[in-house]
Amino acid sequence: AIHPRLQIEGTSASTSSMSLVRASDNASGPYLIFSKTRGGLGSDYSISDDDELGSIRWSGADGTDRHSQGAAIACLIDGTPGENNMPSRLEFKTTSSGTSPSTGITLYSDRKTNFHNSVTIGGDSYGTLTWGTIGGASAFGIRSGSGHDFSLGAGATWDVLRLDESGYGSFSGELYFDGGKRVGLELVGEAEATVGPGWMTVAA
Repeated sequence: AIHPRLQIEGTSASTSSMSLVRASDNASGPYLIFSKTRGGLGSDYSISDDDELGSIRWSGADGTDRHSQGAAIACLIDGTPGENNMPSRLEFKTTSSGTSPSTGITLYSDRKTNFHNSVTIGGDSYGTLTWGTIGGASAFGIRSGSGHDFSLGAGATWDVLRLDESGYGSFSGELYFDGGKRVGLELVGEAEATVGPGWMTVAA
């Protein structure tokens, strides 16, 4: 358990809140700084890969104490630190059961992101996930519609590949096979297609 040296406890929003305000005629705001050293007080002894620089934790009273965590955001070293070099990653954590949160999203030092479970966009209705922009710029996208259909987009065009909720689909475009040969494929109604290296069969 952690026993903070600075603690604010009150019975209202005003008596249990903290505010940081910077009153200056410029674009800068206030700072909340977390820092870590492996040495003693006042030292600058270098930290190591996977050391935690700091975290924000949310916890609540469970009838016994307030140590059980519901969520956390942690910053950890993600590589080898050195002079004026501090590669770090952010881990976003939630608790589904128990007292310790598990990592759901990791944002690495190279800005790559790892989702540690499934990703839902748009809740139970529909959503779109794109790389770039569909409708003008080069892009690749995945989209689900309100009728539970599924669509892949490329370039500025959606429905390059489309599957509806009944399992029927359509394909619009060209497939490149070995030798640079191009084949157009269209799935309509109950048509079925089988594609392999250098060959294709279509059955109505």
